[in-house]
Amino acid sequence: MLDLLGLDVEVGDVDLVMPGEAGGVLEAAPWPRLEPKPQSPLFRSDWLLRYDVEGTTLECIGSMRVLIDGRFRVVPWWGGSTVAVGGRELTLAPAGAWYHVYRACRPERAVVLGGLIGEDVIAEGARALGLAAG
Repeated sequence: MLDLLGLDVEVGDVDLVMPGEAGGVLEAAPWPRLEPKPQSPLFRSDWLLRYDVEGTTLECIGSMRVLIDGRFRVVPWWGGSTVAVGGRELTLAPAGAWYHVYRACRPERAVVLGGLIGEDVIAEGARALGLAAG
């Protein structure tokens, strides 16, 4: 997200967060199989598909949940701003929600993103994730 918003950051992978039901469509695709219910101390999802695209890992994540303030929160997958990529409009996940995802797992990126989006968008992201105000 930070790269698409114009910041000079190293891109390690691209996360494509999708609704959990999209896994059925991806099952028929000609790439590696879905990993069912991957879990880590910070993340949960219904499924995960990893695919190498010209040396960058694309991770399609079904119903991504992140541990924020002691609970796993569903990350909104749609409804943010749009950016032009390859002549097409790409809708990003809500930046305010990703601020809180970064706050939980990559605080240095939360600082950068927070400086771009402002308090109103951060508060909107908190509401989308069911976090207490303030």
